[in-house]
Amino acid sequence: VLFLLRRDLRDLAIPEDQTPSEGASAKAPVLTSGAIMIGFELLARVWTGENDPSQRQLADAFKEILSLDGPTAELMVKFRNAVAHGYQLEIHARNGKKYRFALGDHVGWGLWFDKRQEGTEIEYHINFWELRKRFLDSVAKVKTLLQNKAETERRKNFYKLLPYLKPYHMISGPESRKTVR
Repeated sequence: VLFLLRRDLRDLAIPEDQTPSEGASAKAPVLTSGAIMIGFELLARVWTGENDPSQRQLADAFKEILSLDGPTAELMVKFRNAVAHGYQLEIHARNGKKYRFALGDHVGWGLWFDKRQEGTEIEYHINFWELRKRFLDSVAKVKTLLQNKAETERRKNFYKLLPYLKPYHMISGPESRKTVR
């Protein structure tokens, strides 16, 4: 699954081994950010060993994988919910609070859930390229941990999750079907 997501990310932005140059722009930053957040969720599933982790478990996994503080990890969950469930940059949480996000793709702006307030309106600014970088770094971190035989907890969690990671069937024409794992 991560292979497909990373391939799509490459196709919508730039190859993983390249850094964005000045003026670089993602073709579909909201769509691509949604894919990245789904990728973060997949990493959290591997991290926790839970196929359907709670919002709290997602935030805790984000905190550990990305070395974040609690509030930023919770904002990541809110952002994930906004783009993955509503394909939007705003979400009304169950606690009655409204979370608004602004997404930019200017190279060199390391915005990472930077809080901006105007009156009572609060908005969190995120840079697409920073989101992409942190995702790719997280993929590398989790992959390295899974390859480390001494890291038994994460490896057990991964194997516990394997039955839930179903193959995808890709169709390239009316007569073809290719299984991708």
